[in-house]
Amino acid sequence: MAAKECDSYFDDIKKKCCSVITAQNNKSVEELQQFLATLPSLVLFDYRQYILFPLRQLLICVNKAGVGSNSDLVIAILNCINSILHKVAFLEWQVFQDLVHVTNRCITKITPGGFDLVGSEDVTCATVKTLSSLFNHASKNLWRELFCLKNIPLLGQMVTLSLTVTNKEKSKRLVEAGYVLLTSLYNPAYLSSLDGKDKDLMEFSIGEMFAGFVPGIATAVFKTISVNPKAGISTKRVALKSFNELLQKTVSDRSVLLKNTEDLKRSFNSQSESTVIMKLHQDRDDKWLDAMGTNLNLIFSHFIVLANSDNSQLRKCVLDVSIDLLKSCFTSLEASTAILLQVPISLLHDEYSDIQRQSSEFIEQYTSDLELKMTPSSARILNTTDELLTKLPKVLLKAGDTEKIRVLNLLAGYLQVLRPKLDLLSDAFCANLIKALLPWFELDLSGLHVIEDTNISAIDYEGSTPEYRVHMKHWLFEKSFLNHNSSAITKALIRICYLLGKNGNVINMFELLLEKYDHQRTCCQTVIIMNEMLYGIKDSKLSSVDHLEMIVSDLMEVYLKADNWNLVCSANNSSTLSDNTFSMKALKTNITLVCLHLEAVSTMAQTMGNSFRSKLIVTLYPILEKVLNSHNLVSTCAVKTLMSFAESCSYISVADLINQNADYLMSNISIQLLQIADFPQSPAVLQAMLLNSDVETFTFISDTIEEIITAMDEHWDDVELLLKFLGLLLTITQCIKRWFITNALAVESSPSHSSAPSSTQDVVKNVLKLRDDLLASMNFDDDNDDAGVENVDSGYDEADSSNPPVTDEDETPVVPAHVNVILVILNRCSNLISSKSPQVRRRVLDIIFEGVKVLATHQDSFLPFVHQIWDPLVERLSDEMPIVIRSFQLVHNLSTLAKDFVCKRFMKKVFPKLLYYIDAQPRAVVGPSTVSLRQSLSFKLLKQLLTVLGKILVECSVPLKQYREVCYKCLPFLSSDRPREIQDAAVEFFKDLIKINPDFMWITLQSVRSPGQVFKADNPAFLSLDFSTSLASNTMCAKNVNSLLQFC
Repeated sequence: MAAKECDSYFDDIKKKCCSVITAQNNKSVEELQQFLATLPSLVLFDYRQYILFPLRQLLICVNKAGVGSNSDLVIAILNCINSILHKVAFLEWQVFQDLVHVTNRCITKITPGGFDLVGSEDVTCATVKTLSSLFNHASKNLWRELFCLKNIPLLGQMVTLSLTVTNKEKSKRLVEAGYVLLTSLYNPAYLSSLDGKDKDLMEFSIGEMFAGFVPGIATAVFKTISVNPKAGISTKRVALKSFNELLQKTVSDRSVLLKNTEDLKRSFNSQSESTVIMKLHQDRDDKWLDAMGTNLNLIFSHFIVLANSDNSQLRKCVLDVSIDLLKSCFTSLEASTAILLQVPISLLHDEYSDIQRQSSEFIEQYTSDLELKMTPSSARILNTTDELLTKLPKVLLKAGDTEKIRVLNLLAGYLQVLRPKLDLLSDAFCANLIKALLPWFELDLSGLHVIEDTNISAIDYEGSTPEYRVHMKHWLFEKSFLNHNSSAITKALIRICYLLGKNGNVINMFELLLEKYDHQRTCCQTVIIMNEMLYGIKDSKLSSVDHLEMIVSDLMEVYLKADNWNLVCSANNSSTLSDNTFSMKALKTNITLVCLHLEAVSTMAQTMGNSFRSKLIVTLYPILEKVLNSHNLVSTCAVKTLMSFAESCSYISVADLINQNADYLMSNISIQLLQIADFPQSPAVLQAMLLNSDVETFTFISDTIEEIITAMDEHWDDVELLLKFLGLLLTITQCIKRWFITNALAVESSPSHSSAPSSTQDVVKNVLKLRDDLLASMNFDDDNDDAGVENVDSGYDEADSSNPPVTDEDETPVVPAHVNVILVILNRCSNLISSKSPQVRRRVLDIIFEGVKVLATHQDSFLPFVHQIWDPLVERLSDEMPIVIRSFQLVHNLSTLAKDFVCKRFMKKVFPKLLYYIDAQPRAVVGPSTVSLRQSLSFKLLKQLLTVLGKILVECSVPLKQYREVCYKCLPFLSSDRPREIQDAAVEFFKDLIKINPDFMWITLQSVRSPGQVFKADNPAFLSLDFSTSLASNTMCAKNVNSLLQFC
C-alpha cells in the first residue's frame, strides 16, 4: 500500500488513540477495537507502536491503581491488544518484552516466594489469551531473540504462570487457556512456515530451552488427566495435545538427531551466558533421555485408562497422541514402547470403525517396522508380555468382565505385534503362556445332564444344519466356562489361540499341550485350545498344506486312540455302575471330552477342505459310532460333524457323503457282523449310516439283510446283542418306509392318480367289492358272531387253496424288493414276539408297527402276515402295561390297513379286552392333570384307547349292542373331574361314534344333559326310552356334551 494511503488513516487513528487516553473507559477502548477491525493489515502494521502505546500506558496505570475495581476496563484493553496481535508481528524485541511484562502484571503479584495470581476469572482468562497471542503470532520475527539461553527466565516465568493456572484454577476454560499458552511457547503457529534450516534451528532451540521444563509440565498433565476429578473431556484432550507437542520438541527421534548436529550446536551456543543461566539449561544427553523415558511411563500407563473411556473423542485423542509418540519416539523412548502400545492394541476392537481402522493400520505398520529394524523394542515387548502372563491368573479370579476383556485384548495385541518373532519364542515362554491360558478355558459342567437320552426320531437327518445356542458359530455345542461366561471374553481368548496358531511355533506348543492332555483336569481345555489354533495354522504363511496335514494326522492319531475315543458316557453302563470310584464329575468330563473330540475332527475337516477326503477312511466310521450314542449331546455333535464333513469336502449332502463312501463302510460292517462279540458297535454304525443316507443305500441293505438276520439268529440268547440287532432292523424298516412309502403316498395324492374308474372293468370290480361288503355286514349280527369269526379263522387256508385270487394276468405279480426285505424282517421278528424279555417284545412290536405300513402296499404279502401275527398279537394285550399300549397301537394300525379282513377278529378277541381295560381305568385316572398322573401307565393306556378305539370301530362297523356298551362305559370320561387330556381324547372318541350312529348318540347325549326325560313313540309297536336315571353327571359333563351335540 502507498505511503499516502497509509497517511490518510493517521488522523482517524490519532483521534481514537487520544480518546482512549483522555476518556480511560470501556467505551473508548471498544470503539478503538471496532475501528481497528476496519483497517487494512498493512496500515495496522505501520502504526502498531502508535496504537499500542496508549493501550500499554493505560494498562500500566490501571495496574498501579489496582485491577480489582477496573476489571472491565482491563478486559477491554486486553481484548483490543489481543485483536491487534493476531494481525501484527513485532520487529522490536524491547516492545515485545515490555508488552509481555505489562500483560503479565495484570494477574500476578510478586511475593517473596515467587508470585500469586490475582484478579477475577475473566481478567485471568483475557490475560492468558493475550500472552498466548504474543508468543503464538507476534513473535514471528523475533524467534531468534526469544529462543536463546538468556531468555530461559522469561520462558520459565511463562511456564510457571501456565502451570499455576492449570493447577490452581478450577474453571474449565482457564485450565484449557493455560495449556494453550504452554503450547504457544514451544509450538508457535508460525513454526511450520519457516524454511528448512531455520526450522531445524528453531526446533533445536526449543528442545534445548524446554528440556528442563518437561518434568514440571508432565506432572501438571498427569494431574489433569488422572487426579483432577473435575477435568472435562475437552480439558483432557487439550492437555494431551499440549503434552504431545512438548515431547515432539524435546525427546523425539528428530529432536535427538538435531541435538547431535554440530552446526546447530554452534549457532545456538554462539553467545556465552552467565553461570546462573547455564545452570537453568538442561543438557539432553543419553542419561537424561533414559531417565526421562522411565519417568514418563507413569503418565503413559494412564493412557490406557483414557483409552477405555466411554467418550469416543477422548479415545480418539489418546490414540492419536500414542501413535504420534510411537512413530516419532521409536528409538528415544524404547523403554516406553510396550506401555504406549497398549493404547492402539486396546482399541483394535473399538465400537467406532474409524478408531478401529486407525489402530489396526498402525499395528500392522508398526509390526512391519519392527521386523525390519533391529531394535531392543521386541525384547521389551516380550518382557512386558511375560509380565502380563503372570497377572492373568489374578485377573481371572478377581477382575470384572471389563478388565478381563481389556487384559486379554492387550495380550492378543502384544502377540500380534510380536508376530515376526513369535515362532522363535523360547520353550519357557510357551510353557508360561499355556499355563496362563488353561484356567481361562476351564469348563463349567454343573449344567450338563448325565442322563440325556438320544431321541432318534427328533433329529432331522435330511434337513438343514441345526443351529445351536453357542458363543461361536464354528462350535458344535454350547460351552459354559467356569470363571467367565461373556462372549467378548471368549472371542478374545479365541483370537489369542488363532494368533498362536498362525504365527507361533506350533510344533513346540502342541507338544506342550499334549502333555497337559494326558491329565483329566486339563484335557478339555487343551482340546479347545488346539482346535482354535488349527484355524490359525490354516491361515499361516509359515505353514504349508503338508505341514497342516502332518499336524492333523498326529492329532487324529491321539484323539482316535481307543482309550481316548471310547470313553464311558452313560451312567447305565455296567462297568460304570460296578466301579464305585467312577465319580459323576469324571462322567461329565468324559461326555464333554467326547464332544470336544468330535468338534476337533470337525475343525480338521474345515481347515483341510477337500484334502480331508483322504482322511475319511479313518474318521468316518468312528464318527458314525457316536451318532447313536446314548447321550443326546454326543449324538448331536456327531450328526453336526457329519454335516461339517459334507460341507468341507464338497459333498452335496450328508447322504451323498455316506453313499460315496458306503462301499468300504459296508465291507467293514459285514466282516464285523461275523465277529459281533468283538465289535458290538457295528449294528449302531449301520443304523447311523441309514439314518443319514437316502434311498441309494437300499442296494447295500438288500444285499446284506440275510447276513444281519443270520448274525441275529446266532445270538438270540444274548439279550443285549439281540436288542442291538432289533434296533438295527427297526431303523432299516423306518428308512424303507421313509424312502418308499412317502414317495408312494405323494404319487397317490397327485392329480393324475384320481379315484375315478378308468375303465368298465374297474367299475365292475368296485361293484363286486361293494356287494361283498354288504353281504358281510348283513351276516354279521349278534346271533352268529362266533360262527362267523370261526369261519374266517378256520377257513383262511382253505380259501387260499380252493379259491385262489383271480388276477388280470396268469403270472403272479413280482414282489417289490423293498417289500421283500420288510417281509423277511417281519417274518423273522414275529418269532420273537413271545420272547421272555419285555424289551425284546416291545422292540418287536415297534418293528411290526413300522413294517406293516410298507407291507400294506402289497396285499398279497400283507394279508397272510396279518393272519399269521394276529393271535400272538392278541396275547400281548394281556402283557405288561407298556407292551399293552404298544399292542393296541399296532391293532389300530392293522385295523386301519386291513379293514374288513380283521373286522370280525377284532370284535371277537380284541373288543372284550378293550372293554376290560376301559372298566379298569376310571378310578385310576381322576383329578387334575399333574405331571405324575400324566407319566402313569394307566393314564397313557386310557388316553391311547380313547384315541384309537373310535377310529377302529368306524372301520369295523360295530353292531349296536357293542356300540351301546362301549358308549355307556366311556361317558364318564367326559366329566370335568377327569384330566384335560382325557376329556379331549373322549370328545374325539365320541365324534367317531357319532359318525357310526348319530341318532343314538343324540339321544344318549340328551339324556346326560337332561336326565329324567322320557322319549315316547307315537306308534305302540316301539318301546319308550326312559332316561330317568342319568348315565353321567349332567353338571360335570355339560361343557363336553354341548360341544358334541353340535356334531349330531
